[in-house]
Amino acid sequence: MAWLSKYKGCKNYYLSWRMENGKTKRKTTGTCDLKLATKFKEEFERFQITRKVENNFKDIITSMNGVIEDDNSELISELWNKYDKMPSADSIRTKKNKKIQCVNFIRWCDKSLPHKKYLNDLTPRDAYDYLVTRKASNGTKNKYLSTMKSIYKIVYFPLNLNIHPFKDIARFSHKVESKKPFSLEEIRNIYLNCDTLFWKIALLCGYYGDGRLGDICELKWSEVDLINNKICFKLNKNKKKDKYVQFPIRSDLKELFIQVKRTTNDFIFPAIAKKYNSKRESEISQEFSKILIKTGIEMYEIIGDRKIQRYGYHSLRHSHITHAIDKGASVREAGESVGHSSPMITEIYNHNIGKSIGGYLEDL
Repeated sequence: MAWLSKYKGCKNYYLSWRMENGKTKRKTTGTCDLKLATKFKEEFERFQITRKVENNFKDIITSMNGVIEDDNSELISELWNKYDKMPSADSIRTKKNKKIQCVNFIRWCDKSLPHKKYLNDLTPRDAYDYLVTRKASNGTKNKYLSTMKSIYKIVYFPLNLNIHPFKDIARFSHKVESKKPFSLEEIRNIYLNCDTLFWKIALLCGYYGDGRLGDICELKWSEVDLINNKICFKLNKNKKKDKYVQFPIRSDLKELFIQVKRTTNDFIFPAIAKKYNSKRESEISQEFSKILIKTGIEMYEIIGDRKIQRYGYHSLRHSHITHAIDKGASVREAGESVGHSSPMITEIYNHNIGKSIGGYLEDL
């Protein structure tokens, strides 16, 4: 028995049938006309009885003046162009990242696999070799893997590919070394060493509220309510889910916002937002690293032959949760204050050792 179906992003109808071993196989009919596709299906079922499906499928389409797509017609070099033309819910930033990874993969194939020109020529071994040869940590390789899987997931059916080389590749083993929290005294000393209004505001917003540098870089005046003393913004990390974080503006933070000169731009710090959107986030992080060094905080810890960063801007988020739980807040309450969807995630940030470390937010 055969049946017709359409897949997301595909114009043409696909003909599917179940084989003797129970597996389902599909081929494109090469047409978006339902009547013509139905004729293909009827003709196909006639051939199916005589068990000549595989050998005669092209003949069926050709005899009815149809057009069948060649399985090997899609070039590796056209992978990004094909993906870019298909509808997706990617943000501008996500699409830029995907383009970088996809172009890197195409260049690698051109250099390392010059004898392979078509997407259907690639094997899971080729995909694995690409990831292994990348000079990056296992955590970063996992990001590359996820990106390529998402790209192939979109183009797989529309391009009538026979193989998804990244589909069955397992993630690389990666142990996440979490950041350590600052003590209140350390946060006060860091604040005193902040030379600009941006870093003073970023420090307090990071500790009082969300704690992600990208969100603070793109903070807008429309998200800051100085009359009702509250900040409410959508998390960059969860923009598709419309997840918001809201926290009160304390008196010390309000005084700093008042000192900022407002412009016609909605961004509170237009120059910082521009730098962040130009994928120069590392430069901004390095500025905070210099402040920590100036404060006398050792950012790195040597464990065996590895050098692990223990302190950074994200440590403010760990500090917020740890101090809140230390002062009596529940894990769920602390997690909700920073937008966590599960208490299990919050526990990763909790470095509470059962003794007071000097008060909570209002004491800063």
